[in-house]
Amino acid sequence: MSEPEILFLTESINRFRFDTLILVGGEPTLYIPVINDLLSAVAYTPRVVITTNGGFAVTEELAEKTLRQITGLNEVQLSYDRFHSEFLAMENVENLKKACDRLGLRFSVVLTIQSPLDLALIAQLRKSGEFTIGVQKVVPYGAAKENKISYAYPSFDKEILTQYCPNKDGMVYMCGRGFSVCDIPRRGYEKYFFRTVEQLRESGFYRQITACSFGELAKKVGLHEGTLSAEHSCPCVLCAELFSGPEENSQLRP
Repeated sequence: MSEPEILFLTESINRFRFDTLILVGGEPTLYIPVINDLLSAVAYTPRVVITTNGGFAVTEELAEKTLRQITGLNEVQLSYDRFHSEFLAMENVENLKKACDRLGLRFSVVLTIQSPLDLALIAQLRKSGEFTIGVQKVVPYGAAKENKISYAYPSFDKEILTQYCPNKDGMVYMCGRGFSVCDIPRRGYEKYFFRTVEQLRESGFYRQITACSFGELAKKVGLHEGTLSAEHSCPCVLCAELFSGPEENSQLRP
């Protein structure tokens, strides 16, 4: 991030006083000076969380030393999946958990699964101690789509139509793009990112995605349950279908 972008972002944070700031990557621990420049300019005390791959935690001492460098850190989330389990030693997980305990930081794991079989990784993680493990499914975008490793739903789950965007109560800032509730950098989605928080909140996209369920949005565009496939059980895939339809048929506007 450039200095002007850091300044602009901190001004936005100070103005809207978000309760929690979650720093994700890439790998946040590779950009600690930038993170500290950002956080040192925040004029209040938000909850600060990082999401990490844990690669730096080769020893408990190094894990603790690294985490100590981050200004005002409150929580560490370890991103874990089948791929990580092949190259990230369980010692790293244990070192990270112990370092968090020593520093008084909350530690949790976000387990991303390709199939229900991946839930077996929970038992492996549990050997490192007691902590919250959240489970999410691999979304079919980017490298996951190219490598065909996204979660395969057996059939369309109509319950998704009663649900809302999982990000509707938060906000994403993507470097060089701006603010959105969408955290997937898909080509063509630039129109759903906005330069300022005000522009996002005033947009039709924001009003609709935060106020309407997926079923309500589907009715607006004339999308019927019978036309939806198993992959539309994924919130992000269904959202893409809703907001990427033919312009003349869509009632959804940025």
